[in-house]
Amino acid sequence: MRRYCALLFLSFTSVPLVTALVNPEASRGPPNGANLRSILTAASNNWASGTAISFPGQDSFDNATERWATYRPPTYAASISPATEKDVATAVKLATSNRLSFLATGGRHGYNTDLASLQNGIAIDLSRLNQVRVDRQARTLTVGPGARFGNIVGPVSDAGFEIQTGTASCPSMIGVTIGGGIGRQMGTLGLVADALISARLVTADGKIVDVSANSNPELFWGIRGAGFNFGIITQATYKLQPNPTRTTYTSVDVIFPAPKNASYFRMLETVLANQPARLSVTSSIMYNSTSNQAQIAGSWVYNGPRDVALRVMAPMLALGPSVTSVSDVRWEDVSRTAAFGADAIGCVPGRNWNVYSANLRTFRASLGQTAFSRMDAFYRENPEARVSTILLEAFPNQAARAIPNSATAFPWRDTATFV
Repeated sequence: MRRYCALLFLSFTSVPLVTALVNPEASRGPPNGANLRSILTAASNNWASGTAISFPGQDSFDNATERWATYRPPTYAASISPATEKDVATAVKLATSNRLSFLATGGRHGYNTDLASLQNGIAIDLSRLNQVRVDRQARTLTVGPGARFGNIVGPVSDAGFEIQTGTASCPSMIGVTIGGGIGRQMGTLGLVADALISARLVTADGKIVDVSANSNPELFWGIRGAGFNFGIITQATYKLQPNPTRTTYTSVDVIFPAPKNASYFRMLETVLANQPARLSVTSSIMYNSTSNQAQIAGSWVYNGPRDVALRVMAPMLALGPSVTSVSDVRWEDVSRTAAFGADAIGCVPGRNWNVYSANLRTFRASLGQTAFSRMDAFYRENPEARVSTILLEAFPNQAARAIPNSATAFPWRDTATFV
């Protein structure tokens, strides 16, 4: 039986993670296999020793092209995995000179269905550019496009700092950045893109340019929120925030059965009307196989000690969830442990995620109740679709809204809930 997975989901990946899609004019298709192989493996390309060229049927090709979501994916006739910035530029020049359509990716979490328009193209896999460097004196973090959030949190925390991140460990940090980068720290630190200081970028004609507020400032504006088609970012530097005491976060995971959905959403509307800058709330409408009904799984995370967090969350806890799990976690462990540890499952690649999203400036209880009722009916009528979920992510936006909309290309700083 065909399985459906219609996941209403935004910030697990925070944004579509295509590092760059350039050469938008579709070619007539790649050369035949032998000719394409000769083009990519020619000695004149002078590939670095760590750069890999792979083709369908090879394990290395599968590793370089496997996506988080398999719904309407792009397809490739070959993959280039550059080990150096120079080889990224070479790959771009080689593709454009031979009229080969190509897609460059970091974490390969992009879920835009337009990606399917690329068929038999060239994959430029940036996973080998995964450097992570913390400069304690400058208070900066420099990463490559292959570095994922899970790779950076340890080194940053060990150096006595923190930085805003997405909500999952597996997306590329740069990929999230160029889409804006929403997450739990929007209330205190802002968007991930707000921490970006500078970047190095390969343009569509293979040139390597520096991008910052002082160098190519218009391009710097664009890559912070609308950066997927300006070029391939090979390196990015971010400002870090001091965190010498490794601040404790309080993570409270709860389950509410179907009969309590109305009271939960009424409570949620009240809490979100005056949401504290340190409180993030994720509410998932999902199927419970035991009760054969919809349920609400809540992930409430507070940037602060347990006693303060429980006072802030008192209205929710007073409703009497059927399951409650309270954990004291450090910043670097929040993504991995919150939401009953869903990160481990959600980061598994190669699944048929079918993703839709919306932004809400104001959350209303009636919206939550209607969504819950419809999903409950949907589960009954479509047993094969019971892995489907609606995810309501209410991130505080005080720090994000403090930055003018005109400062970056990200247009949704006033969003209160991401669906």
